[in-house]
Amino acid sequence: PVCSSSSSSSSSSTSSNNRVEETHTPAQRQAAARLALRKQLEKTLLRVSTLYSFFS
Repeated sequence: PVCSSSSSSSSSSTSSNNRVEETHTPAQRQAAARLALRKQLEKTLLRVSTLYSFFS
């Protein structure tokens, strides 16, 4: 449920930024996507690690 809500929010933000996206090169777009993915991964990893620390 958590990842589905985050994916829907990211898709809505990209659709609203279509006008801005056209000015970016594919490489810039890819870099921005990777950065966003990394930040999202770090958030989820932090959540998981805190959950594990609670249970251990």
